[in-house]
Amino acid sequence: MSNSSSTPQRHAGTRKIIIACVIVAVIVIAGVIYYGFYYAGKPPWFFKGAYAEYRGVATGIAGIFPVAVSINLRLEVVDTSNNVATVLMSGVISAGVFSKDFSSTFTIDLTGKVENTTLEYVGEEYKYIPGFGTRKCLVYESTNENLRTRMYVDKEAKWPIAFEFTISTKGAFINIPLELTDTNIPSLKK
Repeated sequence: MSNSSSTPQRHAGTRKIIIACVIVAVIVIAGVIYYGFYYAGKPPWFFKGAYAEYRGVATGIAGIFPVAVSINLRLEVVDTSNNVATVLMSGVISAGVFSKDFSSTFTIDLTGKVENTTLEYVGEEYKYIPGFGTRKCLVYESTNENLRTRMYVDKEAKWPIAFEFTISTKGAFINIPLELTDTNIPSLKK
């Protein structure tokens, strides 16, 4: 008996999980970053061209199939004026031969009120990031029915150095850790 007929179904299921991850990641990262930056005051990354790149491998189960998804994410400040920054979020999510590029922009108003978020400050932790050392971080967390988000914001730079997303739905469990791999923000280079 051949498994070749299940291969297209397996790839279709994986693509759906990847697309769902992209949508969730874009929405959550925008909200999480907005919330974290608002409470940080005018941060040292507030200059046009400030960027950070992240990489991670998501692992989990979709149905009965294991899932391994590679994620590359870039956040870049593309415009600043007064107390408003426009941030471009772009990246690629790939699994095997399938990949999905994504991009979105959002604004961060450093004087505005943040509404409709469940993100909560949970304390301070030290987080080790290869190439950047051990950093003291403010930790924020959010949980809704299918998604748990944890963000580590470097206390000095006021910029996220790591994210952890856990997606748990009927038939799927995926863990998505993202860590900083490159940046031009001076206070993160120390």
